[in-house]
Amino acid sequence: MNEYIVIIALLAGLVSIQYWRGRRLNLGFIRAISNELEKTLNPLEHSYTWIGAYAGITAEYRIKNKNINSIDMSLTLLPRHSLLYFPVSLIIGRRDRIALLIKMNNILKERMEFKTGRNVKESENSKVLDKDIIVINNVKIHRWYSDKSLADKYTQIFKKLEKPENVRHFTINHEENAFYAKLKITDGTPHLFLKEFMEI
Repeated sequence: MNEYIVIIALLAGLVSIQYWRGRRLNLGFIRAISNELEKTLNPLEHSYTWIGAYAGITAEYRIKNKNINSIDMSLTLLPRHSLLYFPVSLIIGRRDRIALLIKMNNILKERMEFKTGRNVKESENSKVLDKDIIVINNVKIHRWYSDKSLADKYTQIFKKLEKPENVRHFTINHEENAFYAKLKITDGTPHLFLKEFMEI
């Protein structure tokens, strides 16, 4: 009986330690990334909403820019605060990630999609588009487009990033009249990506 009590106490201690350690790590990521984005965007207005218990945030930034109306951000982090679910999430392939929806003022008519990484799959909507593969810093970037000059224009973002592979997906979302990007959070990629995007 005493052995069970000791085991339960140890497990409770481990759960508690992992919770506070994971919470601190995730809060650190959230603060660092949101601060970097605010410095880059200098928003007129911004708002944040928590996703779950320290699993991330969503945000909306309204900025002063002749081309951009607003930017929505969704930051989803690994559940480092959960001793049980954290290892499971690693096994099933979950990773820290950030998604940006850059809503434009001008109507986006062209079609364009970029993907990096292994096992790149062509989407149904891209099958009617022209396709090519370019290599930047030894990274293959798969491009689908209706206008090559537009694709070349936005390829400049990848050329200016030290690790272009951190941009996993970049496309035009016509339903939202926006550019959508899925990024890794490492190496300052989110704010560097936005900085280069706004300078194009």
